[in-house]
Parts: sequence; structure tokens; C-alpha cells
Amino acid sequence: MTSSITAAITADVAAYRGAGAAREELPTLRAEDITITFDKMSRAIAVIPDAVAMELGAAVRHGWREYPNDATGESRFFAAGTWTYLTTEAIINAYAQTPVPEGLDEHDRRFVERGIHAAREWGQCAGSLFIIGRMGWDFDSRWWRFDVRSAAHKSVDVPHYPNYDTDQATGRRGIRYSG
Repeated sequence: MTSSITAAITADVAAYRGAGAAREELPTLRAEDITITFDKMSRAIAVIPDAVAMELGAAVRHGWREYPNDATGESRFFAAGTWTYLTTEAIINAYAQTPVPEGLDEHDRRFVERGIHAAREWGQCAGSLFIIGRMGWDFDSRWWRFDVRSAAHKSVDVPHYPNYDTDQATGRRGIRYSG
């Protein structure tokens, strides 16, 4: 494991166990670091740096609530201005600006168009955008790298889908992951 990945994990643990990592200790996601691609099933994939994916995945998993008698759940609320909010917003914005790829059949083209439209208009990505770190994605095969489906790979696979949301208790805008 590289020292930058180790540092990201250390910052993650500190941030979510109460020690509170300073903002500059968290990995920064720049627009040029985000690659939006499509898998073999025409689903959108946001490929981001591993250190960012590890931190984002840890943030989403921390405080995850499963819905009773359902195979889905939701993350805690991430208020506007937080690292998780700003990082997710950059990913949603990149997805919203993505052109529909050429060569899709009618069904897949409509699916991709609906997903991009929902991201543009409402910041909703449920069911249409996966987020993963670079080490977990194979650009040639357009699929996840199963050869690294280990603890290291799991750490770069951000679970579930991001959506803009409003905190019911405070009325504040933020982001919540669901799925």
C-alpha cells in the first residue's frame, strides 16, 4: 500500500472516530481527476483517485442505515460545505456534463440519457452512477478489476448512489447516498 493511500486511511479513521482531520489533510478531488466512463451494461462509472475513493467510501459507510426488510438503505446526511458534500458535488457535476456515448442501442441510450438528465436537473444519481477508485477499474474491459477484489479493492468501491437532499430537521441542503 502506498504512503498516500495509508495517509488517506489514517485521515479517514481520524475524521470518523472523532479526532477530526483538518480539511487540508483530506484528499482533494479536482475536476480533471474525474473520469466518467460506461461499463459493458451502459451504466455510468465515475473513476476517481484511490485516496479520494477510500475517504468517500468510509464517509458513506460510517453511520449507514439499512431499511428493515429491504435490501437497501441510506447514509447519514452530509451538509453543504463539508468535504463529502464538495467531493460528491464535483462527481455529480462531472456526470451531468457527460455526453451520451455513441453506439448504444435504443434501450441503453434512453437509460443513459435519463441518468444524465436527472443529474443535470436535480442532482439525482440513484441507479445510474457508480463511483470507484482507479485501482478498482479496468478501462480496457470496461469492468471492475476482480483480480483486486480484496480489502484494498473494497476500500476504493464507494457504495450506493449520491443524491442531493434536504435535512428534514434543519431544512439545510446536503447530500445523502442511498441504494
